[in-house]
Amino acid sequence: MAIMKNGLLYGRVGNQLYYVRGGVQHVRALIKKQKRLPSPKQVQQFERMRQVNSFLSPLKQIIRHTCEPDKGLMSGMNRAMQQIFRAALVTEEDGKIVIDPALVKVSMGSLANVYVSKVEVLNGIARIEWIVNPFLDYYPVYLLAYNVEQQIVQLSSGGDLSSQGLLTMELNEEIKTGLVHLYVYTSDRQRAAFSDSTYAGSISCESNDQ
Repeated sequence: MAIMKNGLLYGRVGNQLYYVRGGVQHVRALIKKQKRLPSPKQVQQFERMRQVNSFLSPLKQIIRHTCEPDKGLMSGMNRAMQQIFRAALVTEEDGKIVIDPALVKVSMGSLANVYVSKVEVLNGIARIEWIVNPFLDYYPVYLLAYNVEQQIVQLSSGGDLSSQGLLTMELNEEIKTGLVHLYVYTSDRQRAAFSDSTYAGSISCESNDQ
């Protein structure tokens, strides 16, 4: 901001700088500094972060519990982001980096998960079967359906125990448009500990409904 002194200007007015030299008023234009463009590596990192945030956003209310470390050293969201960056980003033939949903974990922990033997979606009902292990404790089993394109997530109630070997869930109409990715995981009865999730495959409800 310029000031007037003895009829002469000193300082900045807009993009011009006023000054006095030898008793004479002078003015010169200020050159704007050009912003440094991000490097190719920075652009690539920004795009990765955007993809990861977009993928996890619909899951945040779930993974804040299912991915939280036992000792709480970081949030469930940050741990899930870390897992995707480390294991689920893949490079396609054209060089584009994308997230592979099959490599994503929607839950993480030390509990044993079920071994899925069959997955199907028929008439809008998702059905998974697993091999019952009588040597494991009977934990609640959860089925998570995720339509990445529509950004819609649906989670089963978790009332089915691993001893039953079967879980069904009627899919909402909104989630059935396009490809649906299915994940299975277990928890303890207090929902305080979880297993690493298992990717149970993807299926197009539109082509499988009859």
